[in-house]
Amino acid sequence: MSLWAKLMKIIEARILKNLVSVFQYHLKKIANFAPYSQPLRRSQTDKRRANSLKILTSLLHILPMIYAVTSLKGGIGKTTLSQNLAVCFANAAVLSGKKVCLLDTDSEIQSTSDWGKDRGENLPDIHVELVNQDNIVERVLSLKKEFDTIVIDGAPALFELSSRAILLSDIVLIPVLPSIEEVRALERFMIRYNQSKMMKENLGGKVYAAVILNKYNDNIRIDREVKRVLEKMGLPLLESKVSYRVAYREAKIEGKGVIEYLDKKAKEEMEALFQEILDIKN
Repeated sequence: MSLWAKLMKIIEARILKNLVSVFQYHLKKIANFAPYSQPLRRSQTDKRRANSLKILTSLLHILPMIYAVTSLKGGIGKTTLSQNLAVCFANAAVLSGKKVCLLDTDSEIQSTSDWGKDRGENLPDIHVELVNQDNIVERVLSLKKEFDTIVIDGAPALFELSSRAILLSDIVLIPVLPSIEEVRALERFMIRYNQSKMMKENLGGKVYAAVILNKYNDNIRIDREVKRVLEKMGLPLLESKVSYRVAYREAKIEGKGVIEYLDKKAKEEMEALFQEILDIKN
């Protein structure tokens, strides 16, 4: 029996609850901004937890690609980017038969869930599901058995949820608007990201991150200055930028991404960004 089959059998035998509790146990350290630098001690009382960690470590290496679009600040384009990224994956998967899932973590506004309902049946299928900080770990571990790509649309301000999204993901994408307030918000987010990254590495996993400039205009001086600051902040800044275009808002109304819409420039812009995102781990 393959490693994958063995792990699935273990999970289906109700070990899933143990895995979720392990995630939650360690994420409390991150939520409290406590440093986590030592590996788990395999004491007698922690034996059961250590066994679950061993399974979890193996799972981290065979998960499908999971992308988290997240930040601690609202109104910066996380939802728009998440939807368009999911659309790019869904259109790319038409011939291969791969399946795409988009998770909405904003239980109050639920804009991604509403967008999924507006998506026409003639468009490539995207499974859209609403999750929260209490069930996101369990749902992702379950959904990964069915879907090849999972995109997490991160809700703002929820520290613990963002930590869980980072820990579950292979790649974290951080949209930033070109303003000094956004730079300061990114500095705060980087604390959370680095703590989650260290924890995942202690579990034997890897996570990559990149910053995406949103609503960027190279003709505006402050935009160029913010770009220069971001280039020195320690996280990769993608060359592809997202401009302010009405097409993003119009496409959203129809449950589409801009690559399915009429604006040629918006389509080319998103296709270039998508290709660069695919190259992050290479």
